[in-house]
Amino acid sequence: MRPRVRAILELVRVPNLLTAVADILAGFLYMGGSLSHVREAMLLAFASVSLYGSGVALNDVCDVEHDRDSRPQRPIPSGRITTTYATRFIASLLLLGVVLAFAVSRLSGVLAICIVAAVILYNAVLKATPLAPLMMGLCRVFNLALGMSFVGSLTLRTANTIPLMSMGLYVASVTFFARTESGSSKPWRLVCGAMGIGLSVAILASLQWVLADPHSSFLVGVILLLLFVGSICRRAVLSGLPQVVQPCVGKLVVGIIVLDGCIAWAGRGLLCTIIVATCLIPTMALMRRFRVS
Repeated sequence: MRPRVRAILELVRVPNLLTAVADILAGFLYMGGSLSHVREAMLLAFASVSLYGSGVALNDVCDVEHDRDSRPQRPIPSGRITTTYATRFIASLLLLGVVLAFAVSRLSGVLAICIVAAVILYNAVLKATPLAPLMMGLCRVFNLALGMSFVGSLTLRTANTIPLMSMGLYVASVTFFARTESGSSKPWRLVCGAMGIGLSVAILASLQWVLADPHSSFLVGVILLLLFVGSICRRAVLSGLPQVVQPCVGKLVVGIIVLDGCIAWAGRGLLCTIIVATCLIPTMALMRRFRVS
């Protein structure tokens, strides 16, 4: 693999890109997407990948001075990619994501613009503030909503807001959990993050009593998700050491795909969960070669 290509893949956190695709698939399937809407699903998936990739790349641009000391191996501080090149690349991805989203519907385009605004606000203004986890969660809420938006309209009824609330709280909690992953994490921070993650799963489980025709077996998936994230959080809380917490954060990020699978399961059944879960295969393979955070 060419050094420049590898540097770009590292810059956009290529293993994480499939979690963005999983959001789109989950929202798409939950709202009744079918083979007749494949074009819309593909456009939204590519839009999401572009927007997500630009967001994590912008994170590296904004953190370049800090990374020179703490993570000098990253593409920009290591000199493999210049800040100017990265900035132009980010702008291109942001524009591409918005254009692809508008090609689906006006609502999709507006949500893409919301993602752009949230990404810039997070990285340029709020990242060092207590509001950062909430903004990161909001980015994912918009991304899941982007998958739902192929229908052209999105009413905020309870059955639609619960998956969005669950996703937002999960990602906000993981972000809070990971705030000090490069150093020794404070136990209270890890415990609070773990509690938020657990609550997000509980919120998702409430779909059993909200949907008119729920696939009750989806609670099996919710229980498996809870056991998965619970074991990861327990390991991190008991240790608190960066060499333990950092891999745990990576697994919690992968847990987004499992959460997406549960959302699809609640709305459409096990087969749709399997479709979303296919994102796990390339994600796990890429994690062996590229970093997640």
